[in-house]
Amino acid sequence: MTRPRRSLLFMPGSNARALEKARTLAADGIILDLEDSVAPDAKAVAREQIAKAVAAKGFGKREVLIRINALDTPWWVDDIGMAGKAQPDGILVPKISTVDDLNAVADRLSDINAPASIRVWAMIETARAVLDADKLAAASKDSETRLAGFVFGPNDI
Repeated sequence: MTRPRRSLLFMPGSNARALEKARTLAADGIILDLEDSVAPDAKAVAREQIAKAVAAKGFGKREVLIRINALDTPWWVDDIGMAGKAQPDGILVPKISTVDDLNAVADRLSDINAPASIRVWAMIETARAVLDADKLAAASKDSETRLAGFVFGPNDI
């Protein structure tokens, strides 16, 4: 079944007030951000605040995604570990370029026994991802990748 998504709102994970306000905003989905909107020295605090916000629920019918840091950063493994425990609807992974990137995320989710209900969304933000979009999309046929959607990030391209 296709779920229409007219609006997805990014909320910085390091801003507790914004996380609380996200419960009341008229958006189809909320993306709790650990990446661009969070300074390096605030990543751990943002992770904790997002975990608490997801556990507290209260987002209504809004889809809740957690945007982790890119796979080439030192934070992504801790981000996925937290997300696997918090159990949002999905994890948004920035700068996915190859099917190998999707497999790395899937392997990590499997390693931590994250529930299969947590879906993966890939951000298309590199030239390689644009050129190989067909290969990335085809990876959704493999249920192990958990691939459920794409978000196009034109700022990084």
